[in-house]
Parts: sequence; structure tokens; C-alpha cells
Amino acid sequence: MSERSPGKVIWITGVSGVGKTTIGRELANICQKLGRNPIFLDGDEIRAALRPILNESKKLTPEGRLEIAKTYTNFCHLLSSQGFDVIIATISLFEEVQITNRAKLPNYFEVFIDATLNTIKGRDPKKIYQDHDAGKMRNVIGLDIAAFKPTNPEMHILNDDDANPSKIAEEIAIQALKT
Repeated sequence: MSERSPGKVIWITGVSGVGKTTIGRELANICQKLGRNPIFLDGDEIRAALRPILNESKKLTPEGRLEIAKTYTNFCHLLSSQGFDVIIATISLFEEVQITNRAKLPNYFEVFIDATLNTIKGRDPKKIYQDHDAGKMRNVIGLDIAAFKPTNPEMHILNDDDANPSKIAEEIAIQALKT
């Protein structure tokens, strides 16, 4: 049995509401149409699947978020080492995670999605910013918890109101899937 080449890991990061999941799903569809073997991982979905083993009291603290992000790194490594292209949409805005990912994940490609706070608050699909402003939620990355924006992502994309998620996903595919 021959050893498989590691797949790509396309790590899409940014604060909540910036469009990571929408862009990631579009990118997975593009990869599949190109005959690749993508697996799409969404941070919220992974966290829900791991809920029974997560420490619920720590999950939204900076320490808990860092622990979860490190778990995502390990999971991406496992899947990519089996030849899958992994597309992950997660906040994970910690310098330690970015450094670890570059060291541990072959074929790592980091995409930082950015948008203005007004755009993000206007989207707010999970009502995180609304709840934060009303005092019902705390430990929001980018507000209560500092977001460490990647200093050297392969792509930094502004996803404001007039941006097209399908076009953004196409741009990512062109850059990330270069051989």
C-alpha cells in the first residue's frame, strides 16, 4: 500500500459573522467539482459534536477557546494525513494556533476573512453582537477577547456588504489549490 500525500488544510478564520461558513461551504463545493476530496468542518458544528467531552464551563473563555482550537488543529492533521483536503471555518484567532498550524499541518493555507464591525453587526446571524450589546453575552472575540489577526495569512479578504461569497471562494480555490 502506497503512502498518501497529505491533503491541503485551508484554515478560514475571522470573527463571528464575517462569512467564514458561507465561504467555506462554497469552497468545498468548488473543490468537489474539481475532483478533489474535500471535507468541510465548521467550528460550531465540531464544537456541537464534541460537546459531551468539552468542559462547558471553560468553552467560551480564552483558555477554553484555545483548547478547542488546538483540538481542531489535531483533527485537521488527522484528516489531511489521510489525503483529504480539509476546509475549516473557525474563529481560532490566537497567535499560538497560527504558529502551531504552520508547524504541524503540511500544505497549510490560511485565509483571514475580515469585515467592518458595522457589516458584521448588520449580519449577526447568531445574534451574538445584539446579545453582547444588550449585556446578555460576554467573552466575544473581537469585543471582550482580543482577536489576534493573522500577521501573514496567505490571503486576507475583505467581505463587506458588496462582496460575493462565491467569487471569494473561487479566488481562494485558485490560490490555495495551486500545485
